Amino acid sequence: MKKLIFFSIMVFAFSFNLQSVSAKELTLGDLRVRYEEALAKKSQYDSLSNEAKKEIANKEDALKDALSFLANVDSQILSLEENIRVSNEKIEQLKEQSKKVLQYLQVLQGENAYLEFVADSSGVSDLLRRIEAVKEIIYYVEDTLATLDEEVQNNAKLILELKLKKEETKKDVVSYQSRIENLYGSLENYDKYALSINEEYEVLKKQYETYQNLCLMNAGRVDDAVLIEDCNVIPINGGWMKPLESGHITSIVGERYGTFHDGIDIGGNLEGTPVYSAATGVVKAIVPLTSCGGNRVYINALVGGEEYTIYYYHLLQFGDIQVGDIVTQDTVIGYVGGGRSTSALYGGYDYCTSGTHLHFGVQKGWSSSINIIEEQVIVPPGFLNSTGYSFSRREDFYN
Repeated sequence: MKKLIFFSIMVFAFSFNLQSVSAKELTLGDLRVRYEEALAKKSQYDSLSNEAKKEIANKEDALKDALSFLANVDSQILSLEENIRVSNEKIEQLKEQSKKVLQYLQVLQGENAYLEFVADSSGVSDLLRRIEAVKEIIYYVEDTLATLDEEVQNNAKLILELKLKKEETKKDVVSYQSRIENLYGSLENYDKYALSINEEYEVLKKQYETYQNLCLMNAGRVDDAVLIEDCNVIPINGGWMKPLESGHITSIVGERYGTFHDGIDIGGNLEGTPVYSAATGVVKAIVPLTSCGGNRVYINALVGGEEYTIYYYHLLQFGDIQVGDIVTQDTVIGYVGGGRSTSALYGGYDYCTSGTHLHFGVQKGWSSSINIIEEQVIVPPGFLNSTGYSFSRREDFYN
């Protein structure tokens, strides 16, 4: 749990640091450092995840062995108890035989011995041999009784040990099951940070490589000190257009279900409906198959001299775009999703949608990461922040 808390703090710190440099001051060196930081965090994530998976495998093996032992221990105890019963029966039989042999020995060594000697033509030597034979039988019986008694004691000890181990193993099973459950919970929590770690790494890597090319083309240099704004030639827009030909708002910007909803949800379209760039700009990031938001596209734009980050979630597919591409208001950046093809409700991968719609958001400033800053989120220009507001043309603006 301590590792998970530390990991969560590190993810938060990582996300925070990405916002610490303004877009105007951002350099190619900043992108390189962030890419390398993301790589380090990705390695840390992979290590924690692999460590948890390895411990899960070990605990599951131990649990399997423990359950196997419990499945067989009662039959082992019954077998040992049966052995004790059989041994005790043999002991009782040998005790009876021993009594008879001793009585016979007493007869041989008693007064009757002389009479048998007189009556028996074989003589004294034969009598002595009989006495010795009887003694050997007695010795054998005594040894066998001792062996059987030892077996009884050992089996009783084994039964006690098995019963104690059975109780300990029951506790182990509960412990293993609890630990496995906690570890799977840790893995689930690690997965929640996938966007901030693995996907962030892929985005920053692509972003760094793209801006290396842009800086070489537009600034003629690729050293760490070159400013991104000198490389990132973004056309200036005169105004905004809707991202869809038509639709209506089903959810607004603001608090929702105890969290901040950083965009408007636009419904009223079928899956596969084209989604356009609301302003001319540069594709900053393309993030595929996230577990909350599905396929995402981020665009940096200049509208009326102001910098904006525009983002689109729950896309069924991406348009023919790449990071670094300049897109216009006629560029199809993707297609409406969020319904049966992508929603986890219908067996898809996106857990943050229950029906077909476009999540459309705008943030002031060119965010230097894909983490949206709540304080900078605005209602997308040209929209009323009101459920039920509808439009029928991309040029529709409210008065």
